[in-house]
Amino acid sequence: MALADKLRQRDIRVSVFHEPDFNNQATSIAIEPCERGRKLTSNLPLAFKEFLPSGKKDPIVFHYNKAHNQDETVPPWVVKHKGQSHYVHHLDSKTGFSTKETPDNLHTKGSLKFKGDLKIIEEKDKKVALIT
Repeated sequence: MALADKLRQRDIRVSVFHEPDFNNQATSIAIEPCERGRKLTSNLPLAFKEFLPSGKKDPIVFHYNKAHNQDETVPPWVVKHKGQSHYVHHLDSKTGFSTKETPDNLHTKGSLKFKGDLKIIEEKDKKVALIT
């Protein structure tokens, strides 16, 4: 309850859940998603952490390959991951992405940024980037 009071004092919305089976005691709280709330709770241990996937996901950057415009035998996509560039014909992703604008870059003006695990496979003489 002390945390809920501290959050309310900072004008962060909080919902307190009470358990009827335990004399209506407060058993959990839900906090408005915001940066201020994250900062106040970042030091708290995460419940059931052992059930989360382990390992940090590495950034993967994906953009169009302009060389494909001059030579169609060159794969149309570039995937950059762990300091390596992979030239691929297709991208299959099971994860979300964000956009990254690079207006001052002479090679590409924008790209897609993923976080995940990358696997390059051959499929009918074509390279495919799989992101999970």
